[in-house]
Amino acid sequence: MSDDIVKGVMPDLSKAWLDTQVYETVSGFDSELGVLRDGATQDTVLIQKHKIVDDIQIEAIKRRIFDCFINTDNGVNAYSGEDAEEYVLDKVNTSRLFRTLIYPYDRFNQNGTMYTVSKLPEGFCEKYQNISRAIRRTEFPFNYRIIASMNMAEAIMMLGTYFDGCLNRIASEAFYVNIENGDIKVVLDRVISDGDFNDTDDYEYLVIEKPQGETVDSSDLLRFAAYSAFRLICVENPYDGRRTLTEFPLLTRKTYKEINSGRYGFIFSETGCGFSEYINKEMLQKWNSIPGKVRDAFSVILNNEENDCINMEQWLKNMRVLRDCLVYVNGQFKLCDPGVSNGGSFMDSGEYSIPIRPKKALYWYHVGVDPDDVETEVIAGITPDGFMENRSNMQWVIDNESRLIVVHPGKSIKPDIGMDIEINNVHFKVVSGEKPLVTGVDSGSPPDNSALGGEHAIDIIHLDEV
Repeated sequence: MSDDIVKGVMPDLSKAWLDTQVYETVSGFDSELGVLRDGATQDTVLIQKHKIVDDIQIEAIKRRIFDCFINTDNGVNAYSGEDAEEYVLDKVNTSRLFRTLIYPYDRFNQNGTMYTVSKLPEGFCEKYQNISRAIRRTEFPFNYRIIASMNMAEAIMMLGTYFDGCLNRIASEAFYVNIENGDIKVVLDRVISDGDFNDTDDYEYLVIEKPQGETVDSSDLLRFAAYSAFRLICVENPYDGRRTLTEFPLLTRKTYKEINSGRYGFIFSETGCGFSEYINKEMLQKWNSIPGKVRDAFSVILNNEENDCINMEQWLKNMRVLRDCLVYVNGQFKLCDPGVSNGGSFMDSGEYSIPIRPKKALYWYHVGVDPDDVETEVIAGITPDGFMENRSNMQWVIDNESRLIVVHPGKSIKPDIGMDIEINNVHFKVVSGEKPLVTGVDSGSPPDNSALGGEHAIDIIHLDEV
């Protein structure tokens, strides 16, 4: 952006002038300082004040952001100047990988102080809340809490992948959740820059910050992701149990910093401080509803156990598995456990086991679609009458008792136990839930039906009707 464009902001961040637009505090909402709206266009922005004193530091921050987005050859950026800024903005606005990011598209210097400007999504003031406040909202439905946990993992993995070495601090102040659908937004400024962010973080929530010269690493991000998922699902603090209840009767900022350090251990682990029947009763019920393998992952991370098998990619997979386990029963959402014998049926790929129940779906990641190639989130949906509808633009191949059935986009099929369903070269076996399922175990290669042009000793049916 050109510096000759008129930009200015009131010292209390209650009003700003950006080119020809005037932004003011949003009336009628308990908005944070710096969240401003143009009354004529309804455009909403976030103005933030940074602890940067000169243009050299401003340019260094810009370059650090650009380097995170732009591939380099021999250390030289392929883009520079306005080309780099245009490339980054296009990447942020179009790539699914950055859909959670609230990015500072503009910046200006006023009286020796740097301010950044980030565009907020439509309805941000009305729908999004800081995660530390949202977790205690009773109108935040359970199913959207599970989805928010998955989206949180995806957002944190994006930060670790693209901004490694640039993250100064991870705290609730950077994360916002839409309690109506579980969507997550992360304010980039608040994790990569030292700023005056009006102390928006809740000191009861976990804060990870490093000494001068160090940055947040992958293990920090993993713990913050697991902590946030636990708070979203179980609400209470995973480190505040029986022992901390007696040792810290006064809950001050210093007290919570000590509790969240993890030195007392995860309350549901053998080495933790134990759960308190006084403060953790409802938390225990919610904890016990989580499938066993996902609980194990929570315990390893939150108890700071050394492990070589759980990284952010594996944690994201665990949260996707948890979303798969969410089923609609008798008018409410509950969690099932594919590892426990039950009377239902599942689509099992070896990595994922998806219950065949109304409102369940196969998503793009189940069938190996690259994030930047996603055209539709849902690949297949289970209808109320138990049919599996093809909502993608791909043909499926079904092997059912020596018959090949081709399911075209927009068509449906009734999944029966024993079927092999091939979508995008990923095979799903329809199995009974009456026997425990162990995902990740090789039970033999499913038939390869992708080459339909050859000769087959079985029937091929093109499914044009349900």
